[in-house]
Amino acid sequence: MEAKKNFIWNVLFYATVLLLVVLVYKYILPILTPFIIGFCVASIVRLPLRKLHTKNPKNARRLSALLCILFYLVIAGLLGLFGARIVTELGAFTAAIPGILETHLYPLGTQIADYVQAVLAPFDPRLTEWVIELGKTVLQSLGQFATDLSASVVKWVANSAVSLPGFVIQVILTIVSTFYFAADYEKVLALFKKCIPEGKRQVIVEALGYAKTAVLAFLKTYSILFSVTFLELSIGLSVLGIPYAILIALAIAIFDLMPVLGTGGILLPWALILLILGNIPLAIGIIVLYVIITAVRNALESRIVGNHIGLHPLATLIAMILGLRLIGLLGMIAFPIALVAAVNFRRQALAAADPQPAAETQA
Repeated sequence: MEAKKNFIWNVLFYATVLLLVVLVYKYILPILTPFIIGFCVASIVRLPLRKLHTKNPKNARRLSALLCILFYLVIAGLLGLFGARIVTELGAFTAAIPGILETHLYPLGTQIADYVQAVLAPFDPRLTEWVIELGKTVLQSLGQFATDLSASVVKWVANSAVSLPGFVIQVILTIVSTFYFAADYEKVLALFKKCIPEGKRQVIVEALGYAKTAVLAFLKTYSILFSVTFLELSIGLSVLGIPYAILIALAIAIFDLMPVLGTGGILLPWALILLILGNIPLAIGIIVLYVIITAVRNALESRIVGNHIGLHPLATLIAMILGLRLIGLLGMIAFPIALVAAVNFRRQALAAADPQPAAETQA
């Protein structure tokens, strides 16, 4: 009976925690998002100050303000350098979608259908008819998708124009809060610690420490991988003369962030289609670009991913999908980070409880 009561209380406790998380995410998080981002940026900005060992509070505040300015200048420069180009290419690509379908995709579908029909001709004719009908259905779906995509982009642009004042206010709040958090960072941390009950403070502080380490590891790892892959794709596709190179590079680089999948999920089928169409030079160029990206990525992963993440790619993929389904884009980022923090926290707890195997391993 006592075990059943404990089970019921545990279920109620975790259900209450889950309900609170959902309520916070739905109603409170949108209001606090600028301040959360500002605190995260301030935490990143404060990292160099620890190495400088600045004891004078006035100097620490001045350096914090300077680092905040440098951080946002870098962000603004990157947005100005790549953001304007991406927006321009996105608008041009959206306007060109009907022409791309007429001049490229529809002829491509016809050629593939003819090729498949020629291969399957010696076999069952019904199989050939089914493949042809499937191809027609796919082409019709592509046409409908292109129409819906164009309408969605136009609608998104209109909604963005309407919500622009609110977005500007959010950006201003984020920047201002960053300066305040960076200037009084230690006081803010002390205030947070006072809000934690004394008995739970040590455990929560350790858990937050692991979470912070996981966040920094993810940011460092995937920002490096994303930046390198995006630059390689942008340069490679531009050299190959691919239209909308920056936009395509951005899409492939985002796709590459998904574990298990990678750039090969797009570049290899693309090269295969080019080979079928007879465009052998461009297909070879795409394959060479894929080989270069893969070689560079493997070299980077051996140095940074294993040391900082320590999580199986399949576990990361499952966590990302669960987070995306349950919470959205934020969950897609937060769930793997929480999983890494929980795994490392458990490893540390097991090592502390049973230090003998660790000592034998080191010996």
